[in-house]
Amino acid sequence: MLAAILFDLDGTLVNTDPVHYQAWQEMLLRFGLKMDENFYKSRISGRLNSVILQDILPQLSLQQQEEFATEKEAMFRQLATQLQPLPGLSQLLAWTEEHQIKRALVTNAPRLNANFMLEVLGLTKTFSPII
Repeated sequence: MLAAILFDLDGTLVNTDPVHYQAWQEMLLRFGLKMDENFYKSRISGRLNSVILQDILPQLSLQQQEEFATEKEAMFRQLATQLQPLPGLSQLLAWTEEHQIKRALVTNAPRLNANFMLEVLGLTKTFSPII
């Protein structure tokens, strides 16, 4: 019997890639770097900020990388106010409720972003815990 379902946030509940793409594009322009979709997919998408920054801006100190990442994530939240859940999510959540299946959210997104996205999606009370 199924007791619980673990949901990933980015790409499962919501497609955040276009918003992350825009935020990275704007941030990298400050360093004179232009980014296209291939660069984003191969060097940024799905990776942690710390790994990305070591890869593409290795000249930054650790403190500068942390400041860059903080600013990039703040920009993401500014741009992400209109996120919509992926098709079928509400039906799946209703099914889990109907069958009394527990739900948890797993993500490598910064906790501030995860909470923000759940709020935008109207899902703050849907997932406990967030891992």
